[in-house]
Amino acid sequence: MARIDPLPMEALAEHKEHLQLIEQASGYVPNSMRTMARVPGLLDAFYTMVATVLRNTVLSRELTQMISLMASKTAGCRYCQAHTAYGATRLGVAEEKVVDIWSFETSEHFDEAERAALRLAVAGAAVPNAATDELFDAARVYYSEDELAAIVAVKAMFGYLNRWNDTMGTQLEEAPAAFGERVLGAKGWDLGPHMSFPSGPIMNRRAHRCLTWSPTASSFWDSEYLGCLITSRDGPPYRGSQIRALCDEFDIGRLALGAVVLL
Repeated sequence: MARIDPLPMEALAEHKEHLQLIEQASGYVPNSMRTMARVPGLLDAFYTMVATVLRNTVLSRELTQMISLMASKTAGCRYCQAHTAYGATRLGVAEEKVVDIWSFETSEHFDEAERAALRLAVAGAAVPNAATDELFDAARVYYSEDELAAIVAVKAMFGYLNRWNDTMGTQLEEAPAAFGERVLGAKGWDLGPHMSFPSGPIMNRRAHRCLTWSPTASSFWDSEYLGCLITSRDGPPYRGSQIRALCDEFDIGRLALGAVVLL
């Protein structure tokens, strides 16, 4: 759940033109950008950085997206993993290849040049940084100095985005969230801190239906609905087995009734 609310779209009139272009390209307006808009000048600076790093002609857009995804996977940011994986398929990268990026070293979907770039992404996104002279020398077989600098620029920009979104708990938008669950879920991806909490019903995202929940309904506790998450208004989230104890311990009025349930 977002720790700082994104600004509503009506408060972003001065950014309307840029946001419309982003929505046309991505299919949605990222909540991360709506939160950045709270810092004067930051969103404008971010537009410039994105245009420079992601939309130059040094690297192909497809390779740029895969580097972004690999760096985000290494950093552990599930928000950016969903964005970059979804974005790669919108650019024409096959879903099979996106899923196989988890095993790019051995997957038949990747050639040696791509593997060299993705190794740099992994090493550069690691903490502490794991880039070595040997990795750069191996990549120079396939890439010029300008291309290597562009690879590092992509990785570095996502270092900022990974930390922004994991720190903020940015709520993942519907389209990349659905894509992540459908395509990346088999590889262990989940919404993590980027899920939203609807008011009232418990949402089953995969079945796309709602359940009405009463904390006194014993059928819920005995049901097949596992992995549900509920949050207190003044504390951290609590998972499935803890919820009943919490309802016994706390006044139910202090709980935000609503959770995402993944079957």
